[in-house]
Amino acid sequence: MSSEVGNTKKKKYTRQELEGLDREELVNRILQLEAYNFQLKNTLQKHLTEVEGTPQKEERKRPFDFSKHTRRHVLLRFLYLGWDYQGLATQENTTKTIEYHMFAALAKACLIESRQTCNYHRCGRTDKGVSSFCQTISLDLRSKLSKEEIEKNVTEGELQYAKILNRLLPEDIKVLSWTPVPEDFSARFDCKNRMYKYFFPRGELNIKLMNEAAQYLLGTHDFRNFCKLDVKNGVVNYIRDVQFVQVHLRCADPLGNSAYDLCELTIKGKAFLWHQIRCIMGILILVGQGNEDPEIIKKLLNVEENPCKPQYNMAADLPLNLFECEFEDIKPEVQDPEALEIAVRCLQNAWGQHTVQAGMIRCMLNALEEGSLSSSKLCFQTDWLLQVGSTIVTPVSPNPWLTEVAIECWKKKLKTLREKSGGILCTEIYEEMAKKMEKTRSTHKMNVEKNVPKERQRRSSMGTLIKSNRLRMSPEKQETFLKLSILSLAAILSFATRLFSVLRFESVIHEFDPYFNYRTTKFLAEEGFYKFHNWFDDRAWYPLGRIIGGTIYPGLMVTSALLYHVAWLVNITIDIRNVCVFLAPLFSSLTTIVTYLLTKELRDSASGLVAAAMISIVPGYISRSVAGSYDNEGIAIFCMLLTYYMWIKAVKTGTILWSTLAALAYFYMVSSWGGYVFLINLIPLHVLTLICTGRFSHRIYVAYSTLYCVGTILSMQISFVGFQPVQSSEHMLALGVFGLCQLHAFIDYLRSRMTKDDFDMLFRAVLGATATITAIAGGALTLTGKISPWTGRFYSLLDPSYAKNHIPIIASVSEHQPTSWSSFYFDLQILVFLFPAGLYFCFSRLSDANIFLVLYGVTSIYFAGVMVRLMLVLAPVMCILSGIAVSAMLATYMRQVDANKNVDKKSKKFENNYVMKSEIATMFVCMMCFLLVSYTFHCTWVTSEAYSSPSIVLSARSHDGSRIIFDDFREAYYWLRMNTPEDARVMSWWDYGYQITAMANRTILVDNNTWNNTHISRVGQAMASSEDKAYEIMRELDVDYVLVIFGGLTGYSSDDINKFLWMVRIGGSTDRGSHIKEWDYYSPSGEFRVDKEGSPTLLNCLMYKMCYYRFGQVYTEGGKPPGYDRVRSAEIGNKDFELDVLEEAYTTEHWLVRIYKVKDLRNRGV
Repeated sequence: MSSEVGNTKKKKYTRQELEGLDREELVNRILQLEAYNFQLKNTLQKHLTEVEGTPQKEERKRPFDFSKHTRRHVLLRFLYLGWDYQGLATQENTTKTIEYHMFAALAKACLIESRQTCNYHRCGRTDKGVSSFCQTISLDLRSKLSKEEIEKNVTEGELQYAKILNRLLPEDIKVLSWTPVPEDFSARFDCKNRMYKYFFPRGELNIKLMNEAAQYLLGTHDFRNFCKLDVKNGVVNYIRDVQFVQVHLRCADPLGNSAYDLCELTIKGKAFLWHQIRCIMGILILVGQGNEDPEIIKKLLNVEENPCKPQYNMAADLPLNLFECEFEDIKPEVQDPEALEIAVRCLQNAWGQHTVQAGMIRCMLNALEEGSLSSSKLCFQTDWLLQVGSTIVTPVSPNPWLTEVAIECWKKKLKTLREKSGGILCTEIYEEMAKKMEKTRSTHKMNVEKNVPKERQRRSSMGTLIKSNRLRMSPEKQETFLKLSILSLAAILSFATRLFSVLRFESVIHEFDPYFNYRTTKFLAEEGFYKFHNWFDDRAWYPLGRIIGGTIYPGLMVTSALLYHVAWLVNITIDIRNVCVFLAPLFSSLTTIVTYLLTKELRDSASGLVAAAMISIVPGYISRSVAGSYDNEGIAIFCMLLTYYMWIKAVKTGTILWSTLAALAYFYMVSSWGGYVFLINLIPLHVLTLICTGRFSHRIYVAYSTLYCVGTILSMQISFVGFQPVQSSEHMLALGVFGLCQLHAFIDYLRSRMTKDDFDMLFRAVLGATATITAIAGGALTLTGKISPWTGRFYSLLDPSYAKNHIPIIASVSEHQPTSWSSFYFDLQILVFLFPAGLYFCFSRLSDANIFLVLYGVTSIYFAGVMVRLMLVLAPVMCILSGIAVSAMLATYMRQVDANKNVDKKSKKFENNYVMKSEIATMFVCMMCFLLVSYTFHCTWVTSEAYSSPSIVLSARSHDGSRIIFDDFREAYYWLRMNTPEDARVMSWWDYGYQITAMANRTILVDNNTWNNTHISRVGQAMASSEDKAYEIMRELDVDYVLVIFGGLTGYSSDDINKFLWMVRIGGSTDRGSHIKEWDYYSPSGEFRVDKEGSPTLLNCLMYKMCYYRFGQVYTEGGKPPGYDRVRSAEIGNKDFELDVLEEAYTTEHWLVRIYKVKDLRNRGV
């Protein structure tokens, strides 16, 4: 029986054979297996003894209960010297790997239960001999904190991971720090950039040529000729992006021998291929040796001309170091000074040993070089990096053996998968493998076709020529071309859809304010900036006048004048009026591009394209940017989004460059529109939120400090702004947050220099003192008037009823009224419903940039609800959030339309076990397409019908559907210009002041600037008074003509009668108009009526008489009595009257504009 037991090489029994054995044979079989098992244990124990030294006595320990402890997902950063290791990743046949020792330490410290259960990811897999200063892994570690504390990212009181692990790790592997990260964070997939350094001696290498050659690597290329093909792991995409590369001197030789200089290659990118850097370095060394030209890099990057990797040697592994792994939006690192001290001590010891070795060898070299070899110059310092005399050998045609090897690897992989699955292979996996095998074959076939003789190419048909590689683009180039095409179409559409007004009504300026802007722009273009800045306009606000340069935002005028002069410089003869008309559509195209860039930074390029397409036609933005709408908002929205884009870039990078660019964009915004106050409060609110949520970092400090300092100094150069950024209450949030940033940075500095107890005591004292001093100083400056209070418009945003109760001049402006729910849908349509979905996707992937977008969306939707004018500010963020929502949802459901399509494991959010998921996804995609099409039709209709009609030229539809044009405004202004003296003074309500000065060139009393409430109130008193009292006011103001707008004949509802109550309220808001009471103009029943039931005060006031003079004899509608007002739907109550102090000078064709001349004083001698 002993012989049978010792026979360990007996064949393997099947189940049927075992069932056929008798009892004794089964016992012998069991004894045989036990003996074989004992033999294996002895062999393994002997192997472990040889590897790890003397075996330790087995200690029976109670298993650690991980269920009693919480876990947290962390990012561990550690360094290692990989010269004596077989690489980072664990291998089956050796224990000399970094991961083996790391997981051994983690398990011994009971920080993890097992590798399989700790959610482990590594940032970069370094090969044998490669070192790393910043290797990063993410995994779940045992924690001593509660779940609530972990969710709040508390780090105080946590286990000292670095200190614990450093005591258990070898001398050449040390943990530097750890950082708490979200549960779904992956050190591999969430790494933004990886930077490698390759150190090497200069020897006889030409560093300048090597650096010149390295610059060809910058950008996105196909690096298949610069790597080792990894077909076994299914790598078929060789496109990589190199963001930075440089070959430079690291450290000069102390003895002055340049051959012993230490140089380095620094290369940075998001990801790299297998052995990519060593292959690159191998070719660069050949360039440095003079064996190859620098252009060899450029040639090898052209995979169409060189489809197969040439034969050359890789550089050595020892000098390579993974030096930096960059992540975005993670918490500051938690560093243990004691653990860092251990790491420094180990590195210094290693440095000391190697320096002594290098110094000893250098002494030997000096003795040899100064002795018998002094006459000859020998430089072999770089021979070990690469074989001497190596060159690049490029194969003439592709090697089919490589393709066969790839296919064989796939077949072996398929066989392994079948065995692991028990013979049942998943259909999706099989199809995936088959597709990749087919792709490998097609790649080989394509490479062979590209190398056929030229004679066969000449005999090829035209169809083959079309398919040739010269007319074919790579998938990346196709994607870039598609993005550019979509973005260009969106920009063109943005310009074209705003031309309805020009096509229908000719090239004409719209609305009221644009006429003042046009007048000032024309003056600037003709007279120059110096005269423009010092221009005193005696045509406005008679008899006060107005200093134009100090009371406007000049950005719009300067932009138009600059474009005008540039056009003339390149011999494009264009009138300044046409520049003004088409400026808003031009900048809307630029806004479309900036929206794409901003959304791309916030989310991705797909969302950016959707957002750009949406903002190109959204009515909420078109309302202020159609052709002819020459107003500040036409360029201000572009400036605002440009500033936001620069700010997000500054937040992400933390560089002074982007912060300064953001400040310059902010300066352009300040020079263009008073709405910059919203921007300079939103950005500080963003920074304050980051501080409160614990996300404040050095990047935020640099970005905001630079933006505030540079932006504030630049904004104060605008005369109209002056010292407001440091004196007005609207800017105090920005100033306060700037001070808070300095305080936060100072506290962080103190925390790093003091013990915890001393710091806590000092922190409380400094915080209390700072708060007290700030409160006292702020109160004192406010009381003394150094800090001005909030303006009326700002109060109106916080309290919508404030303007109506206290400042009627602000409440009288229609664009300052609260927004109705129907206006939201009218101006935004489906964006209203996509807005919450966009917020959800921002919260699902919260970052510093997304927090800004959330704040922008929430604040703008509030302010847009308070003031309809601010719908303009809401429209861009609505488009951005809707673009994010549409892109994210379509990306999710489009993957499910094809049920057999494989989904990448990282992006796969749910299992493929839903019922009818393909049908549901198809239905959702169709529904989304329908909504987007309806959005397009709605926006086009609103733009055409509602926002493309200039207020200066009106239109209506007749009974037969034809269009009727009412050009009464220009008719009246032309009459004023041609039939009144140049110094004639015209009184009208302030709405028409800009148009009169621009088109009639006559002096007006008040205009749309509304800067002097007393002067406007005086005009309102004249309009609301009887003829006698109004005549006194008109003589006081030297009025020659009075102009009123009347729509009773045509049905034009925006006439002066409908605005009259605002004239009454504004007229009675000052002391001199206290006798004017609004209730005196209502009927006894409390109604505002123009018929016989109307108030006698109303029926006899100057405004009523000027509008209805001779109207009582006019028939306006069939079946209605004469004097029937079509707007008020009533027969006027006072028909037969004559004017005593005025005489009718001119009435336009459709009675829209009526002009009266003020009679001279009676000659008392008559």
